[in-house]
Amino acid sequence: MKAELAKVVEKLPLGAGINIMIFDRTIRVWEKSLKILTRSVRKKALAYAKGLTTGGGTNIFDTVERALKDPLVDTIYLLTDGAATTGRFKDADGMLKGIREFNRTRGITIHCIAFGREVEWMRKCAEQNGGKYRYVAE
Repeated sequence: MKAELAKVVEKLPLGAGINIMIFDRTIRVWEKSLKILTRSVRKKALAYAKGLTTGGGTNIFDTVERALKDPLVDTIYLLTDGAATTGRFKDADGMLKGIREFNRTRGITIHCIAFGREVEWMRKCAEQNGGKYRYVAE
């Protein structure tokens, strides 16, 4: 997952806004707000991504909801195995419905990258929110 996150960070154009949110039982945010991507910020983001460690649990919905609430966000890259274990919604239908309802007025693009297995709800999430879906085998 670190390698895929690094690929996303590397492909973002200079001048884009960037932040990284890590989610397990809690949500950890790299920066308090979006940072404008410069070469220096990219280097720091890549170093942060390289140092990430996993924790217990997977809080997908609450993390996506938090990102959707940021008024500066226009695109989200969701990288996960798709198996939510904690948060307001843990079931696929609940997550899809909640994200769709919250994003209806924002129109934020959500790209989904699934790890380890194909995840149909992530494919639908990307489709419903103008994004692309990709599966990455472990």
